[in-house]
Formats: sequence, structure tokens, C-alpha cells
Amino acid sequence: MANIVLKVPQAEGNEKEYKFEFTRRTIIRMEEDGIIKAFQKGAKQDSIDKLVYYACLKNHPKITLEEAQEIVDSVAMKDLGDFIQALIGLLEKSINALENAGNEGNAHWEVN
Repeated sequence: MANIVLKVPQAEGNEKEYKFEFTRRTIIRMEEDGIIKAFQKGAKQDSIDKLVYYACLKNHPKITLEEAQEIVDSVAMKDLGDFIQALIGLLEKSINALENAGNEGNAHWEVN
């Protein structure tokens, strides 16, 4: 699946790199947490923070919600909308990829 990389400047000129992507597991957790429905209704700040949190889980499994909030805060306000839209687009692509995964190798059944 596709991913997004964000580089956040740190002290002494270093950068911390975050890789965002969604997996079947993170999408299921987002559904259980109500985040996907929240975005369908219109995202609020806590939903945005959780979107970033879930997008980080695969590659940064020890991330906390507070760290996700710091990541959101590190994105310039003028770029934040585009960043969130890119994450939502990535989520949509990931969901579509899971829904359209081939049935090859799956069991077949029918009612007689």
C-alpha cells in the first residue's frame, strides 16, 4: 500500500521522519473507535489527531496520541489542510484496496 512521509525538524538541525500508512488492522481499529464515521460527518481536531495516530501505528507502534498531536502541531497552518486531505486520500485508497482485493484462493460456497 502507499504511504506518506513527513520530516519534522528537531534540535541541532536534525529531522525526525514519520511514515504514515494504513493497514487492515489500523482501519479496523479506526472503525471501532468511530474515526471513519467522524470524518464522514466532518472532522474535528481530536479526529485529526487520531487520524495521524492511526496512520503512524504500523511504522511507529509506540506512538502516543500526544505525540500525534505534536505532529499535527508541527505542520504549518497553511499546509495542514493539504496534509490532512493527503492522509484522508491515503485512507480511502487503503480501504478501496482492501475492499477490492481479489477473491483468488478464497473458499467458494453456494446454497443448494
